[in-house]
Amino acid sequence: KIKHHGHKLRPTSSLKYLGIILDETLNGKIHLSQLIPKLTRANNMLSKVRHFVPEDKLISIYFAIFSSHMTYGCQIWGQNENNPLFKKIERLQKRALRIISFSRFEDHCDPLFKKYKILKLKDYITLQNCLLIHDHTRNLLPDSFKDYFLPCNDLYNTDTRACAGSIFVPHVSSKTYGRKSIKLTSILEWNHLTQVLNQNLLKLTRYNLKKTLTNYFLNSYS
Repeated sequence: KIKHHGHKLRPTSSLKYLGIILDETLNGKIHLSQLIPKLTRANNMLSKVRHFVPEDKLISIYFAIFSSHMTYGCQIWGQNENNPLFKKIERLQKRALRIISFSRFEDHCDPLFKKYKILKLKDYITLQNCLLIHDHTRNLLPDSFKDYFLPCNDLYNTDTRACAGSIFVPHVSSKTYGRKSIKLTSILEWNHLTQVLNQNLLKLTRYNLKKTLTNYFLNSYS
């Protein structure tokens, strides 16, 4: 039995902190289950208001009542894109764009993402993960993140092209807290984009990094 200031502490399966529900395995299922009804209501509102406002104003409403809920804390609960609830949120985002464009239910959504310059949820999370690494290399994160990411050039003391801009991938043995963690996911995504773009992303400013990755994702939507 554990007490704090005379109050008995009891175990719980979830905890709400700053609007994000953290569960005991950090898989985000509880938070996602409460987020889905909010996004569904937002789509219903978009369906009604789209008949009375122009398209550019409708995009602004989308960011206000849909995207703001969807992207808040998404780095915490959205690292596992294979989660069925995550897939459902992706479908809700596609439905929102179909509503805005008056498209049919079966229409392909990639051209809509590209037209409105809106990133898919998984790509938005990847962008935020890469910005996290960039901020770390500029010492813009709290002291608790010290040595969180280690550039390969610093580790191997070399300037070879193969290591330029890459981040060292640490060994992990846990699936839940290791291979699906923000740290490892961010590193793998960063290294992949460094190779695909054939560019040392560490040399870019934060603005140029965000612009480069955003354009890459938008151009990948066919």
